[in-house]
Parts: sequence; structure tokens; C-alpha cells
Amino acid sequence: RGSGARSQSCFAQRGDLPISQIHFKQCYSRPQHATVFSVRNSRQAILAHALLEADLSEVQEEAKKKAVFKLGTTTTDARGRGGGGGEGGSTPLLKVLDQNRALPMEVAWKKVTVTPDKLGAILKGLDFSSDALSTPDAERLMGRMLTAAEAKAIGSHMKDAYRLRPLERKLLPLCDLPDADLRLRLVVCARTFEERVAALTRSYQCNKTASSQVITSKPLHEILQTALDLGNLINHGQLEGAECFPISQFSTFSAYKAGKRSALHYVCSSLHEPSDFVMDLERSLSEVFCAARGSTQGQVEERKAIQEMTESVRQQLKKESNSAAQGRLDRLLDKLTAATSKLLEEESAAKASVQEAQRYCGERPNATLSTEEFFGYVVDVVNKVKHEVSTILKQPRRSVVRAEEKVAKAMVAKPVSASSNDAGTNSANASSCSVADQSQTTVPKVFVGTSSCSSSISGSSSGQRCDDKTDTHHTNSCNTETSACPPSPEEASIRLIGSQQQQQQQPQQEQQQQQQQQQEEDLLL
Repeated sequence: RGSGARSQSCFAQRGDLPISQIHFKQCYSRPQHATVFSVRNSRQAILAHALLEADLSEVQEEAKKKAVFKLGTTTTDARGRGGGGGEGGSTPLLKVLDQNRALPMEVAWKKVTVTPDKLGAILKGLDFSSDALSTPDAERLMGRMLTAAEAKAIGSHMKDAYRLRPLERKLLPLCDLPDADLRLRLVVCARTFEERVAALTRSYQCNKTASSQVITSKPLHEILQTALDLGNLINHGQLEGAECFPISQFSTFSAYKAGKRSALHYVCSSLHEPSDFVMDLERSLSEVFCAARGSTQGQVEERKAIQEMTESVRQQLKKESNSAAQGRLDRLLDKLTAATSKLLEEESAAKASVQEAQRYCGERPNATLSTEEFFGYVVDVVNKVKHEVSTILKQPRRSVVRAEEKVAKAMVAKPVSASSNDAGTNSANASSCSVADQSQTTVPKVFVGTSSCSSSISGSSSGQRCDDKTDTHHTNSCNTETSACPPSPEEASIRLIGSQQQQQQQPQQEQQQQQQQQQEEDLLL
């Protein structure tokens, strides 16, 4: 009841304002919780309402003055323009055009600068290069010209044109052209077809260039090949297995999780220089991004539109009676015919190049991928690799001391031949330090730059002991087999300290490090 009373009081207070209500959802009951409307400044609303009433009163007074002025100046001339049809009445205007047709036509003609008289002369002679009609105005009037039936209906009132509405009287000069809309389209085609053909040719050329880049991009090939090998190792435990996979399935591979990380994470971790690799990858596929934004359906529709316009020019040339228009149509037809044949050749070549690139990337020959869909998969590969590399570079450097010590010890324990360590050098004082350096440089790049006391100090101390020995037999044995050099006291103490520190770690941290160590060893193997 309170809501209804509130609504009636609001309607009563509106007064005689000549405005409609504001229809928006309102709540007339006081909310139980605090809102932004709990505290309102009514003075501002009252002031705004007073200003509204003042403005509306001024509008009403001006409307009354105009009505009185029109009523006093209405006269009846010899043709009955003002007053006929009864006492004090006026002759109603004829409505030839439907309101839904008349409104957009009137809006279009108000925005153009050309007059119907000049436009009619241009369309009769098909003057494609006339300065009186600009290309934007011609495009704005397309679809807003009189049809043959409308032109005939308006032309029948040529003698009593004063009874027509202003728009219909304005269009009387165009009633002699039953095909005015077709002629206007021919004018627009003659002015814009070269740009349209050039844009379509650039699209085809972009597809061909992008296909060539996909086939020749070495960074892209490296990513796909590494993904295939890693997939075989995961699925079969060996490199032999699958021979290829379609690039459209790369997202499935990248989404595979091996533990807490994806398979793509390990592919990107194996890259030599990840940041430089991503730059090379994007640089080698520069046109692929443009081709992925294209539209095969749009290109086909544009090519068909140019072919249809060529046929329209050919049909118009057969029935054209104006000699000047015939010459212009003949020249336009020659240009359109040559452009159409060129577009067909470019489209066929672009389609063949895209199909070749799809087959090269593992897609089946009967795949129904569109051009932009295929290049979208390539762009997806680039974006996923870029994102994963950025994630790897942002992560803090993980502790790999234990893994590095294990790898270094395993490599030092293996017998290394003198030829593999001293290849390319003829130095007489070669020692086991060179053996330790060689073993250290063969560690993958992920371990380079971290601190490894046991491997470096072991190499230096054993090398010094070999240098101090003057026995030739001992030197040769030290060069050929590193296990002949026993560990020094310093090395033994350092190893003991390291083992004590490891034993003092918490069980949870030790378990996490063991998991990281196992993952890094698997990746290294």
C-alpha cells in the first residue's frame, strides 16, 4: 500500500509538464540496509526541477508563436498550394515513397554535396573521373537511389510536383534514369577496383610469404623436432617411435604435465640461449602473424564481388546507348578482365603454397584447415614458447649444487683418454687439471655458473701434485687415468664439511632437493 501511495503522489506532483516519465526500475520501499541514496540533497533536485520547468515553458511559448505565425500567413494561390480542401484547410501532400525508404534516403542526401541535377548528368555519361562527385559521396548514396518502380511513380507527378514532398521533388531529375543505382555502382567500381585488387593481391602474397617462412624457419623446426623426440621418450622410452605430429596438436603436447611442470617447459629449458631463440623465432615468422589475421572467406567473397562487377559491366555495355559511356565501359571492362585473371592465378598459387606448408608441418593432405586457422596454430606455438621462456627467465635460480657434484664425480670417476683431453695441444707439462677442466666444460649450460667446490678444488690440487712429480711414468699415468691421483687432505675435508651440512638439513627440504635432482638428472640424460 505504501508503494502505491508513493507512486500516486509522484504522479500528482508532476503537474502539467509536457514530458514523458522516466521508465527505469525503481524501488519505492525503504531498503533495510544502507545505500548510497540513504542521505540525499533535495535542494539540488528542487533546483534542477525548477530549471527544467523554466526551459519547458520557453519551448512552449516559442512553439505557440510559430503556430500563430503559420496560421496567419497561410494563403491560397491559384494552384491551391495553401488553403484548398475546405474552409481553413490545406491540401495534403502526396506520399510516393514509403517512410522506411524515404528516411535513409533523406539522411544520405543531406550529407552529400552533389546535387541531383549534377549527379544525373554524371550517371548518364558514366563520367568516372568527374570532380563534382567525390568517392565518399558516391559510396554514401549507394542503395539510396530510386529504383525503376519508384522513379516511374515519382515521374508520373511531374506536372503536379508541388503536391510531392520535398525529398520526392528533389529527386525528380533522377527519374529519367531507371538504373541509377547500377550506374552509381559502376562509377564506384571504376574508382575503387584498383585498390581492392591491390589489397587482395597483398593478402595472397602475404599467405605465400608466410608459407615459405614456415617451411624455412629453423627455430620453429627445432621446437617441433624437440617436442617429437621428447614425446617419444615419454611414450616409448626411446627416440624411435612416432615420425611426426600435426602442428594443430602442439597445444595438447604443451598442456601435458610431467610432475609440476609441462612438457614444453623442458623443451624450452633445453634451448641454448632462450631469449635470443625467441627473438629469432619471431623474426623468422614475421609474416605469419599477418596471415593469421586474414580471412579466407573474406578473400573469396571479395574476389567474387570483383568478378560479378566485371559481368555487370559486360552486360551494361551491351545495352548502353550513350556513345561516351560505351567507350568508358569498354576500357573499364578490359582492366577488370585482366585484374580478374590475375587474381585467380594469385589465389591458386597462394592456396598451393599454404597446402604445402600444412603438409610440411605434419598435417594430413586431406585436412580441412583454413589458411588463417593453420597460421593461427603456428602463432600459438610462438606465443606458448615465448610465454614459457619468459616464465623460465623470471624464476629464481634453483640450487643445483648437489646435482652438479654428482655429475662431476661421475665424470671424474670415468677413465678419460689423453687424446680426448689434450686434442689440439702439444704442451709437455699437461696435468690432470686439464682433465678436470674438460669434465667441467662438458656439464650442460644449466649447471654453468654455480659453485662446485669439490670438482674445481679436486682438479686444481691433483694437478699440482702431478706437476710436482718429476717422474715421467707417474705424469703419463696421471694424464691417462685420473683415478691414479688420490684426493688431497683439503679435498677430503671439503667433502666432509659438505656431507655434514647436508645431514643437518631438514627432511622436507632434503626430499625436495632429491626430487629436483632426479628431474635434472633425467633431463640431462
